[in-house]
Amino acid sequence: MRAAGPGDRQREGRGIGADGGAGTRHGGLNGLRGVLCIQIMIVHFIMAYVPDALTPFSPALFPPTADPHWLAPWLRLPGASLLTGGNFAVMTFFALSGYVFTLNYYAGKPDRLRVTLWGRYIRLTVAMAPIVLLSWLLSRGGFYATQDVAAATGSIAFGAQMPAAEMTLANALRDMAWHVLMTGESHFNTALWTVRYEFLGALMILLLFLAMPHGVRVVPVLCFAVLAALVFGPFAIFVLVMLGGALVNAVRIPARAVPALAFFGLFMGSYLPGHAPYSWLPAPFTAPDQVFFNVPLYNMVGAVCLVAAVARGFGGRFLSARPLQWLGDLSYSAYLLHLLVLCSVSAWLFLALPRGDLALLLNLVVYIAVVLALAAPYSAIVDAAGINWARRFGTWVTRPPGEVPRRRAGVVHPAE
Repeated sequence: MRAAGPGDRQREGRGIGADGGAGTRHGGLNGLRGVLCIQIMIVHFIMAYVPDALTPFSPALFPPTADPHWLAPWLRLPGASLLTGGNFAVMTFFALSGYVFTLNYYAGKPDRLRVTLWGRYIRLTVAMAPIVLLSWLLSRGGFYATQDVAAATGSIAFGAQMPAAEMTLANALRDMAWHVLMTGESHFNTALWTVRYEFLGALMILLLFLAMPHGVRVVPVLCFAVLAALVFGPFAIFVLVMLGGALVNAVRIPARAVPALAFFGLFMGSYLPGHAPYSWLPAPFTAPDQVFFNVPLYNMVGAVCLVAAVARGFGGRFLSARPLQWLGDLSYSAYLLHLLVLCSVSAWLFLALPRGDLALLLNLVVYIAVVLALAAPYSAIVDAAGINWARRFGTWVTRPPGEVPRRRAGVVHPAE
């Protein structure tokens, strides 16, 4: 492998996007977003109803129950663990974000990074804030049934969702304005922990690339990694994976190596502590309060490898299928909505139906269908408005004095 220059990427017709340059849709990466969207929903469904399957990831949070579901041991096997590996899905989303919002840099348009930088708060907050308010309304209306489900399934993690005592209007307004973005903490939707790294990580990486207007430089990148470690501690992994995604275009990968890179990425994404296929890997984090970070560490490697492979065309035909493109377009809205549906509609359905595998399967289908049915209009109205307002604000702030504003055409990237 070697560093690739802008001319290399233009001649190869890859790197920035399968359909051309920055500002165009990469069907494979958008389809990957769709797959990850479904994976995240399944992971949290398993968290609620088959918590024993997640025991290898965190025995303290998912202790073995007295009567585990028969699926649990099968889901604890490497490979099948992709269905339970929520960290891998999140890390891949982060790598995708890093890749997308630095596309203009590799296309020779570093000034466009300022537009993304100034609009980042609006882009994330416009879609996130109404979800917090909706969650508060659902709590006030008594629509959450997490405690009853947790008592039946033994899921400590699910029982901790949506604590009524903490879900006050004052806390909701605080979360909507700044608290989620700066701390990642929210009682209204614990999935919002990722928004902190999407926001702060994006700002740091955009500033890094603005400081390198003439190509990627080793010293600034290393300084960035050290700074991230100092600021976030072990949580820096969730920022460094975004940096890895941003650097994907700086590396030239031979076509024959792409399938191996993808399978290695999936192998690392399936990482399970203590399992034989991974016994050769060291565990850098040994402190009891940090041992969990070994999972996202190796998932980070897997996520960057998978994004690099898909960016170079791996699985393009499958990932470019229309259903996955649709799911990719809805992914951010579905991510924001899915825990609300799981803790209300799905929880009540679980309590109403007789216990059994068919009832659980029906619950899963209804849960995913409701999430997507809500995400479609939410994405088209609310999320699209956030993307548009963020771009317009960023363009207004960065436009030179006296320049006449122009409407920017092109396909919107969900991660912008």
